[in-house]
Amino acid sequence: MEKHNDNTLNTVLYQKVSGRYKQVAKSSRYLIYRFSYGKKLYFSSADDEGTGITCTYTKGKNGFKLERSKMVLTERSGRYAVGYICMIVYTIL
Repeated sequence: MEKHNDNTLNTVLYQKVSGRYKQVAKSSRYLIYRFSYGKKLYFSSADDEGTGITCTYTKGKNGFKLERSKMVLTERSGRYAVGYICMIVYTIL
C-alpha cells in the first residue's frame, strides 16, 4: 500500500529479483490479496457504493488485469472460488 497526502491508497505489487524489489503492478484501488492458483495471483476490492472487482496478476508479467467486473472473490477451495456480486437496491417512495 502507498498512502498519499490526499489520503488515497494505491496497491503496489513488488517482486524480488536478484535481491532487489521491482514494482510489477500498481492500481489506484485498494486491492486485497485473496489467493493464488497456478501462475495467477487473485486480488479483489469492494467499496461502499457496491462496486466490486476482481483483478489478477500473472507471475512474470507486468500490471494488474481486470478479470471480473462486479465480482468480489473471497476464497478458493481446489479448482473452485467463492465470491459475490455487489448490488445496491434503491427504493423510491
